[in-house]
Amino acid sequence: MVNDNLSKLDGFDVTKMARELPQYKQIFIIMMSMGITEEEIIHAFKVGIDDFLNRPFNLRVLQAYMERVIERFSDDDEPIL
Repeated sequence: MVNDNLSKLDGFDVTKMARELPQYKQIFIIMMSMGITEEEIIHAFKVGIDDFLNRPFNLRVLQAYMERVIERFSDDDEPIL
């Protein structure tokens, strides 16, 4: 059974909740959406996303992007995943 309160959450809500928890402050969050307004993208950055990708997207480009993000952040001593 799905908690009715959770079913009403969107990506903005989940991001904001995650950023309020110390263990999730350093997680890299990428929002992927289609048909989103400029204001919604700005709001997403304000609540804590790190990057935004428009859908549809090229899978090979996404893979290269993710490899770069992982490479960049894996220089730290802490695991990123």
